[in-house]
Amino acid sequence: MVIDNSGGSLDGTIYITSMNANQPTIVDSPYNPYFTVSTDGGNSFNTPRFLDTLGFYAGSDIPIPMPTPTVGADGTFYAIYPSYENSQSVFAQYIMAQSDDAGVSLNHNVTHQASSGLSSPLAKKAPLLISNPNDASHLGYLFLKEDNGDLDIYYSESLDFGINWSTAIRINDDVVGNGIMQDLVWGDFNEQGDVVVCWRDRRNGGSGYDVPTEIMGATRFSDSTNFSSNFTITDQLVNHEA
Repeated sequence: MVIDNSGGSLDGTIYITSMNANQPTIVDSPYNPYFTVSTDGGNSFNTPRFLDTLGFYAGSDIPIPMPTPTVGADGTFYAIYPSYENSQSVFAQYIMAQSDDAGVSLNHNVTHQASSGLSSPLAKKAPLLISNPNDASHLGYLFLKEDNGDLDIYYSESLDFGINWSTAIRINDDVVGNGIMQDLVWGDFNEQGDVVVCWRDRRNGGSGYDVPTEIMGATRFSDSTNFSSNFTITDQLVNHEA
């Protein structure tokens, strides 16, 4: 759920995104991301609609294509969802939907694509779309990639309202390709446009999913192109609990 705090004509509009339930009985593929909108402070919401559309479908191979939404500083609604649909592309893709009229109309474009997915069935893989409250054109995207043989935290950004995106930057600074997975990423911009990111880190806990973890973070100031060295947020390793 995200809320328009832009101060514009749609200020206070509430957007909720969702997807198909992950149940063994679901047979209604292709699957779809959904969204619903309230323009009266949450007293009522319109009937949920598909977030995807012809040419930009999530496809039939991702049973829970979860969108990640944000609202830009000018009140534009954005959401990115995963897609794997051979009729559209041989690559897995991330697709953005955006609206400047409270979801009445949607425009779509492809933001990123990958030649392979993420191998771990247990890792918390949800990406996060964020917007700079100081610059309506500036969006950031936090997500996992497995380019080096294990899951790492990456950041990509757009400076033109989501049309073009930068090459993704690896944020966690443990040894590349060390077999240690990172996941459960979170982050945001502050009012000055600085970015802070945190995630569940296993570099001091071992390989695999259910090993001791700690929360680590990194920052990038608005006048910099690089993230800081990683720092520990929690004060100790915590054993995994089933």
